Amino acid sequence: MNKEVARRVTEEEPLQEKPAKEEPVQEGAAQEEPVQEEASQEEAVQEEAVQGEPAQEEELSEEGAETSVLQEGLKGQDEGSFPWLAAGLLLLAAAAVAVCAAVLMRRKKRTEPEGCYGQPAGPGGQGEHTALQDGGRRVAQVGKVHHIGKRKSQQDSFGVTPAGDGVFAVVADGMGGLADGDKVSQKIVMTMLQDAAKVRPGQQENILFEAVAHVNREVNAMLGSAGQYKSGSTLVAVLAGKDGLHWISVGDSRIYLYRNRHLIQLNQEHNYETELLIQAVNGEISFEEARMHPKRQGLTSFIGMGELKYVDGSRRRIALERGDKLLLMSDGVYNTLPEEEMGRILEEAGDVQAAAAAFESRILECQKPKQDNFTAVILEA
Repeated sequence: MNKEVARRVTEEEPLQEKPAKEEPVQEGAAQEEPVQEEASQEEAVQEEAVQGEPAQEEELSEEGAETSVLQEGLKGQDEGSFPWLAAGLLLLAAAAVAVCAAVLMRRKKRTEPEGCYGQPAGPGGQGEHTALQDGGRRVAQVGKVHHIGKRKSQQDSFGVTPAGDGVFAVVADGMGGLADGDKVSQKIVMTMLQDAAKVRPGQQENILFEAVAHVNREVNAMLGSAGQYKSGSTLVAVLAGKDGLHWISVGDSRIYLYRNRHLIQLNQEHNYETELLIQAVNGEISFEEARMHPKRQGLTSFIGMGELKYVDGSRRRIALERGDKLLLMSDGVYNTLPEEEMGRILEEAGDVQAAAAAFESRILECQKPKQDNFTAVILEA
């Protein structure tokens, strides 16, 4: 995620210039594999944190097999034996058929769309359907998509795990314009997953504020005072169960509630555009200036800046209805797919993983030359 860091423009604290954007990855370039940390409480928490894209399966050489068959046929010719020559020709014909079939299969494999885990997608782009369970008890249906886009490295991280009597999910979008955004996003996810393991069934208060405070301390300690504001990540997280939903966010990643064919954004992005709109409401600048300001997408709050300026979260549980879906996503998703299209996909998809696979297919079909990393988690509790 290429982001600039925006601060309120004052004489004491001028707006920070936007870091240089990453160049898009050339076709065929190798993708970096981010380092994935192991959760320290594997026995207490069922965790899923996906980094990067699955490696492609190596293809066997068909030329070697064809050469071996040709040698058998030629051997018969050297001995001057007609039966051997006939057998060689038959073997050669069989090899030609086998090679043609293998090439056709390989071409078919390359053209088939893939789901979130590299599994060949079925009709409608459906991938693997995942049911998150806790001790054999189903707690949620989970759909996930995690893609590097056109970037040189994967800065996004995410995790999903049972928590209390429900499910916990987190998405962190490392700031690609700064240093080590991937390490910060991974630290956020692993720390939040460990805190989610401590949630008790029936717990009513929003413990996510405490979890964000813990994450911020851990990241600040990892970066040190000299590293703050030089690296960072957004954060969105939800804790959903039979008693309802709690959520929290820092930065510009988004949380949506999909209900009755309507996509409702729950959180507010922490970027400079929000402050510009307040200035426009107060008559300090025009609304046109607010909409066209070159620094409007700069973040005003993110994990890694030291003391957080803004934290957005629920004060009370939000009741969930049958058929509700929750979406957590990085800006690589919503900057490519409009809300109308996301809503249409959710309506038409048979399940949450089919929806996630359709998100991936549509984003890749757009073929944006500078497509950002994109990650989405879709839950149906």
